[in-house]
Amino acid sequence: YTGPPSTVTILNPSFVLCTTTITWSPSNGDPVCGPVSYNVMISSSDGVMMINITNTSYSFTGLTPGTDYTISVAGMNMAGVGQSDVMMFRVPTVLEALPSTVTNLRNTTYR
Repeated sequence: YTGPPSTVTILNPSFVLCTTTITWSPSNGDPVCGPVSYNVMISSSDGVMMINITNTSYSFTGLTPGTDYTISVAGMNMAGVGQSDVMMFRVPTVLEALPSTVTNLRNTTYR
């Protein structure tokens, strides 16, 4: 190994209810071996969770609506841990997730 992996780039998270999926571009540290795995950390006022995985995406479930989260991802190989990319996001509440304008409504009476 010539050195730790380069910095990954976190892409925009996707949200479905209380779950967010984070995807990142792979790091390209060592030209022969690249990253072996990724350290992924999510933190909020509720606490911190850290995992180590080998793929370039992860879904966090059980997130609290209306809560701010910070996520960081860093590539890791035998030479060490690369620089982290950090993203902050807020899990939308049900009201925040609704569209601001509702269109195409019809009042229909059934008899």
